[in-house]
Amino acid sequence: MRIFIIHNQYQQRGGEDAVVEQEVDLLKRKNEVQLFTTKNHKGIKGAIQTLLSPYNYFISKKIIKKIVKFNPDIVHIHNLHYSIGPLIVRKINKLGVPMVMTLHNYRLICPSATLSNNGKLYLKSLEENFPWSAVLDRVHNSSYFKTFYLGFTYWLHKKLNTWNKVDRYIVLSDFAKKIITDSTLNISDKKIVVKPNSTFIPDNNVNYQSQHHFLYIGRLSTEKGIEVLLEAFSGTSFKLKIAGDGPLKKLVLNYTAKYSNIEYLGPMLFSDLDKEIRLSSAVIVPSVCYETFGLTIIEAFARHTSTIVSDIGTFKEIVHNDFNGLCFKTGDKNDLINKLKTWSELSEEQKSRIRVQGFNDFMQKYTYESGLERLTEIYQKLLKQP
Repeated sequence: MRIFIIHNQYQQRGGEDAVVEQEVDLLKRKNEVQLFTTKNHKGIKGAIQTLLSPYNYFISKKIIKKIVKFNPDIVHIHNLHYSIGPLIVRKINKLGVPMVMTLHNYRLICPSATLSNNGKLYLKSLEENFPWSAVLDRVHNSSYFKTFYLGFTYWLHKKLNTWNKVDRYIVLSDFAKKIITDSTLNISDKKIVVKPNSTFIPDNNVNYQSQHHFLYIGRLSTEKGIEVLLEAFSGTSFKLKIAGDGPLKKLVLNYTAKYSNIEYLGPMLFSDLDKEIRLSSAVIVPSVCYETFGLTIIEAFARHTSTIVSDIGTFKEIVHNDFNGLCFKTGDKNDLINKLKTWSELSEEQKSRIRVQGFNDFMQKYTYESGLERLTEIYQKLLKQP
């Protein structure tokens, strides 16, 4: 199969960029793959990219030229925001090449992309034809103009029926599918298929003795539940290690200076994180927004490490309380403290049972092999359609 992949990289590399790279490497095992990437910029160049995003003829022409030369069986789009823009969807449709798009976030239905604002769920855009509430609430970069322009870009292409020209949408969970189909985007649920993210099977022959501290990995931001996490641990003697970077780094450092049981590891290479995950008693994922998936959760599962997660959105599909992990009430520091106590009071046999079930779930649903098999199945079914 010949597959042409399109991805707009972010200014700061994130999980979405990593997932795309991994997927490309997997597809190359048995297919001919060509990847087109571009990157968002700051300053004047970034401003020009933003202004062109509703109808970027220049980048679309460049991409179409490469597609025609490669002559793919299928085109797979990941991120279009903002230096590529939605026009490329219309151009590919005119070529008649089957087209797939993975929705790694909720940007098509809300300028916030995360369905969160100021650390709280933000669902107003789901019921509005044009996201005026999001504009008034400045959900994108705290800016009226940037939120309006982003909202206008996706609204315009909704009116032009651009989004219905995509043959198949891939979402990462049943929860995300319901969010999309219940919104005003007006995409048929028959066009939307579920394929969760996946990760590699690590070398579990290494022998690290699990310790008694807990671990957080990820962006240090409000929507990730950092404040809830810090408030919970500052009221206990449980030890917490935090790995990552983000806008709330200063807050994290303030807590580490005040509370000896909280330690900041800073941003880390994944090779180092691998060890930290194995050493921790459990990985905590306290998000207060609707994540489209939970990659950190399955990475912990893969290393026989359990997780304690907020009971929100997609997380409830991955983690089942007292079966393959523990769940606490989203945004509730007291319930998080209760779950920390519950986990610590479990016997080693009980903890082992939960860890084993998490690993079994990973092996059954979230390995690279299962992800590649599911993606190939999606492609093949699309190509067989009349």
